[in-house]
Amino acid sequence: MSRIRDWLGQKGFNRAKMDWLFFRRIASKWLMIPYLSKEQRRAIVSTGDPIRYGTVFLALEEISRSPIPGSFAECGVYKGAMSKFLHGMLPDRQLFLFDTFRGFDSRDSDTHSDARFRDTSVERVLRYIGDKSNIQIRKGYFPESAAGLEAERFSLVMIDFDKYEPTLAALQFFYPRVSPGGFIFVHDYSSPESDWACSRALNAFLSGKPEKPVLVPDAWGSALFRKL
Repeated sequence: MSRIRDWLGQKGFNRAKMDWLFFRRIASKWLMIPYLSKEQRRAIVSTGDPIRYGTVFLALEEISRSPIPGSFAECGVYKGAMSKFLHGMLPDRQLFLFDTFRGFDSRDSDTHSDARFRDTSVERVLRYIGDKSNIQIRKGYFPESAAGLEAERFSLVMIDFDKYEPTLAALQFFYPRVSPGGFIFVHDYSSPESDWACSRALNAFLSGKPEKPVLVPDAWGSALFRKL
C-alpha cells in the first residue's frame, strides 16, 4: 500500500486531488441546475473551485441581463484561468488584466520569502486565453499600472492580490469607478495568509460605507459586494 501511495504522490495525486477526482462527478450533477446545462456544470466543476466560478458566473449573468455598463478588471492574473473564464463569458466587454507577471513586489509587506506566482508571463497568459480581442494588459505594480484609466468605468472587478497594500489600493481606485450594481470580488478574504491581509484591507475600506461584504465559501474564502 505504501508503494502505491508513493507512486501516486510522484504522479501528483495527493489526498486532496484524489478526493476531488472522486467527488467532482457528484458535484457536477447538482451545481446550479436551473441555470446550467450538463456540459456547463461539468466545465465549472472542472475548474477545481466551482463555488467561486459559479458565483462569478451568476454575477456575469446579472451584469448582462440588467445590463450594468462598464469594463471588467482582474487584479492578480497569475496564469490566466479566471481571465479566460471572464473573457469567454462576455468577450465583448473590455477586460483589463493587472499583474506584475513576475510575482510579488518588494514594496508589499511580508514578501521577503514569498516566491509564489513567478512562473508566468504576459505571453503565457495571452496564449492561454486565446482570443486577444478586447483585452488590455496592465503590467506593473498597482496602482501605478492603472495610470491613464481614471475616466474608465467598470461593472466587475476581481481583486486577487493576496497582500494588504495592493488590495487596499485596488479598492480605493475601483470603488468610485464601478457602476451602480456592479460587483467587486476580493479573493482570500477568509484566508489567514499574510495576517489576514485581504480581510483587513476590505474591512478597513468599507468602514463607514453602506456596502457590506458577503462571504463566499469557495476554496480560499472570497468576499464580494455590489456598488450601491
